Amino acid sequence: MGANDKEEIRKRIEKLRELLHYHNYRYYVLSDPEISDAQYDSLMQELIRLEREYPEFDDPNSPSKRVGGQVAQEFEKIKHKVAQWSFDDIFTKEDLYEFDEKLKRFLSKKV
Repeated sequence: MGANDKEEIRKRIEKLRELLHYHNYRYYVLSDPEISDAQYDSLMQELIRLEREYPEFDDPNSPSKRVGGQVAQEFEKIKHKVAQWSFDDIFTKEDLYEFDEKLKRFLSKKV
């Protein structure tokens, strides 16, 4: 891979981070998202994949390393008795199988 290719990848990672920060703000602070959850998840998955493949472009402030943004003040904070899992992060058949196995392990401990 040439220097130009690496530079293009670095620019794409930076653009994805910028977009995700922007959309986090729109969603969490303004409660006014501009894109669907599926579109957001697609951008996030691309960023995560690129950051794994190119760890030299690591940034601790990356949206992939944080959960959302500031939560709007009108939301009341609650503590769940059981961990909340997201089915929305399943994009492939393998993701579905992993989720199924995780669920089975969890349920076998609770029975």
